[in-house]
Amino acid sequence: MRKDRPGSMLRINRRSLAENIVHACVVRLGWLLAICIPAAVGFAGLPVPVEQSPADASTPGENEIEVRRAEPVNPASIDVRPAIPVHPIEVRRAIAIPPPPREAPPPADAHFASLTAPASPAAITRLPKAEPGKDGTAKDAPRGLRVLILGDSMALCGFGDSLDRRIRKDPRVDAAYTYMACGTIPKSWLKIKFYSDVKTLCGFWSIESQPDGAKPKVLIDMYRIKKHYKPGAHLVPKIDDLLESTKADVLVVQTGNNFFDMFLDKENVNADRHGPMITNQITPFLAELASHPSNLRKMYWVSPPTSGRVTPEIQEFAYEHVRSALDGVAKVIDSRPLVDYPYRHVDADKEHFSGEEMDEWAANVYNIISDDLAGSALPTAETVRETELKALTRLGVTPAPKEEAAPIEVLATLVAKSAPLPTKQLLPYQESLAAFAYDVDSVKEGAYTEKQILVMIPAHIRLKEQPLSRYTIGQTYSLRVRPLAGSPWETVKTKDDTDLIELTPYIRVEDEAKLPSKAR
Repeated sequence: MRKDRPGSMLRINRRSLAENIVHACVVRLGWLLAICIPAAVGFAGLPVPVEQSPADASTPGENEIEVRRAEPVNPASIDVRPAIPVHPIEVRRAIAIPPPPREAPPPADAHFASLTAPASPAAITRLPKAEPGKDGTAKDAPRGLRVLILGDSMALCGFGDSLDRRIRKDPRVDAAYTYMACGTIPKSWLKIKFYSDVKTLCGFWSIESQPDGAKPKVLIDMYRIKKHYKPGAHLVPKIDDLLESTKADVLVVQTGNNFFDMFLDKENVNADRHGPMITNQITPFLAELASHPSNLRKMYWVSPPTSGRVTPEIQEFAYEHVRSALDGVAKVIDSRPLVDYPYRHVDADKEHFSGEEMDEWAANVYNIISDDLAGSALPTAETVRETELKALTRLGVTPAPKEEAAPIEVLATLVAKSAPLPTKQLLPYQESLAAFAYDVDSVKEGAYTEKQILVMIPAHIRLKEQPLSRYTIGQTYSLRVRPLAGSPWETVKTKDDTDLIELTPYIRVEDEAKLPSKAR
């Protein structure tokens, strides 16, 4: 039998030793990954999928989502014994996949997806059905409620859908109806002069409960549904028709950002002019409610969160005038403390935003409404109507509409022109005005005593820039104008570089009919 040569055993032992070292390293690597990866996920706050046992499983109903907050993983509870044999490991971040949104056209980009996505998992929980007095509400708190929600472009950015989901899942609510129309003001929802046929051209979204618990009917038509998409024209529904068709007990109105365009320079307040302008937005709405008996028993008015395009003084002034006008009629919710500014996902106008902060705003508004509804029984519809009439009397307003201001005509010389808004700051809206200042040479019709006059000229119509270069400094023009206040253009986006804050703004009679959505 052949003997091994000297050194052969040494080579075999070296090979065995190397194999043992490699094996030990792989085994210890498996231990290390088994411990560190779950711990890192847990400590970093990353979402971890939660398995649901068959005993706990439940199927959310149509238009509902159920999301559980992922809990951090405790490393001490993890079985760190490695599997043998050890295989290569692929490490991926754990991602919590939200349930699909309501039926809607597929989004074209991430921004639109953030507008239509369900509310954040951290903010939504399923509200269990409960017996009276068992869910923190008073025994005489209302149940079987029907809720109507109205909103403007801020609602289209995600607030309206998020609030709708929460209200729709509330055990006290039987039905919810949400209508969001871009560019709207309170008058837009009324059958009054200039607004009875008003259309929104920059986005519309409705979510309507259906009989017998069927899934809600959803219509969505807004920017970014697909690349280069522009929404069509939609008539803005009217409040009296909606209250009649929905039989709503509770009305939630989100509005107010478009009030800021009454402040032309976005910096200064003229209390004598701006105060009545804001009040005159509220009183026709109250008059319409008082003139049409309905089931309405409670109203919530959601004022804007912080806007970056006006000064804090302007926003405080607007809020206080809205609160005063609605005193005793509606619970006015100040949104400024409900979500922090500046926003992480904000548009070029420094006002519209999207994403988690919209969910946060909606969640906080819902909590205020929910707590208020839990307090006691709602007043009767007759009591509410009496309160509305008293508020109108207090404000010195009768339900009858005011006569429109008579036009004046002046001969005036152009002395200053404001540059129009950049289009990127105008979106999602389609129209804007630019302020022109004139020296008044003579008054041809009506009464006007100021030496200068401020006239707002259309700078954009349907996003098309208007030829402002045809107006020449030093040229004299005959101007037939009416006050901007009360005009269908009064809350359109504006640019004013003239610093003539003390002057009442006017608009040419010929330009009033050029507004596509609100033509006389």
